[in-house]
Formats: sequence, C-alpha cells, structure tokens
Amino acid sequence: MSTFYPFQLGCPRCRHEFRVELLAGIHATRLPEVRQHILDGTFQLYRCPACEELVAVESPLVYTDFDRDQYLAMEPSAHRDRHGSRQRHEKIFNDCFVYAPPVARELGRPLRRRLVFGLRALREKLALWDAGLDDLAVEATKALTLEELGLGADETVLRFERVLAGGHLLFAMFEPPEPLVDRHSPDPVVAPLPDAHDFVTAPVDRYQAVAGDRGWVAQRYPWLEGDWLVDLHAAAGPAPR
Repeated sequence: MSTFYPFQLGCPRCRHEFRVELLAGIHATRLPEVRQHILDGTFQLYRCPACEELVAVESPLVYTDFDRDQYLAMEPSAHRDRHGSRQRHEKIFNDCFVYAPPVARELGRPLRRRLVFGLRALREKLALWDAGLDDLAVEATKALTLEELGLGADETVLRFERVLAGGHLLFAMFEPPEPLVDRHSPDPVVAPLPDAHDFVTAPVDRYQAVAGDRGWVAQRYPWLEGDWLVDLHAAAGPAPR
C-alpha cells in the first residue's frame, strides 16, 4: 500500500514555509499516475505559494511495482553512505519478502531490487526498463562513454534520457550533486534540480557489446555486478559488499 505523510517545506528562495504531502511507499499498481509523474519529472516538485519557486524534495522511499517485478529504494542524491543505505534497505526487503509468510515470499521472489540516489536516478531506472534495456549494460556504457570523453564518473553524471532512432542511447549530462549528507538521515532533502548542461549519444553497438559480455563488465567494473547498487555514479569505485 502507498504511504503518505505531511512535511513542512521551507522554500530555499524566500524562506516561506508550506505543507506538502510526501510518499514513503509507492505501490505503482494502485497509483499509476505517480509512476507517470516520476517519468515526466514532476514527482515531489512543488511550487512555493509565496514566490512561485519550483522546489524539489528528495526523501527516502520504497517503490514497488508487482506487475513489472520492480522494487526500487531511493535515498536523496546528497547521501553518500552507500554501504549503510544498502544494509538498511536490504533488511527492509528481507523483512517484507524473505523472512515473511509464503504469500509475501512468492511476491518478492521475481522482484528486481535496486537502490538509487535521487529523483533523476529513480526516473532513469523506470525509463530504461520501459525501453527494454539492461541497466547493468547501460551503466557500463556510461563508463565507456565518459572514458571516451576523458571524464570521470565523479565529475559528470550521465542519466539515460531515451532511445534514439537506430537504437542509440541518449544520455543527459549533469553536474554531480553536492555531498550534503554524510550518513543516512530519515529527513527529506530540498534538492536543487538544475537542467542538463549537455547531452551525449552512445552508439547502439557499444551498448550491445557490453550487454553481450557480462563477464567483461564484471571484470572491468566489479562494483556494478549484482543487484542493489547498479549505478556507476552511486558506486564510482569499489563499494563495500
């Protein structure tokens, strides 16, 4: 079931405070409109009633879609405690679907589990899965694309935008978020969401090459192999396993 809770939001521009409703749990089957809001970039985006500034809020949440076998845990993009966040969400998942009654275990068995950081990363997973793409191969494609540009994963954030004609992958380029939070906090974060500063296209044969050789991906980018943290920018170096 989807879970709403009230939050007193302070506008970063004029400091006016106003009440909004955030989601801690999203059951996409019952709230398809929320899924669409995530995809079109309007989820938890609020207009200040005083100055009309658009304010984005990133808050810890869990997204489930049993029709599509998707389980996504999100933390704000500013959080950097990858290991702690993963442990916490793994425990939540296990409590709900592993150490649980048979009906719940059956529901959880086919779910793809991922931990993402920020609204753009959440939107990206849904968009690339809708496009029928392998997210591990997409992340390895990002890494190769950044290497070709002479950039590091900690310098420029690539987020999947869409598939172009011919199957090529279009990525939006963003500045990395400031690491405002050093450890997990249950508090929502008012998150600046600047527009992409550029776009880059990865040829379809690059994606197909890495999608067809997962052994090479596991050897070259071992921190991407497995589940939960399948994100080049959340795990731009070997993460604790």
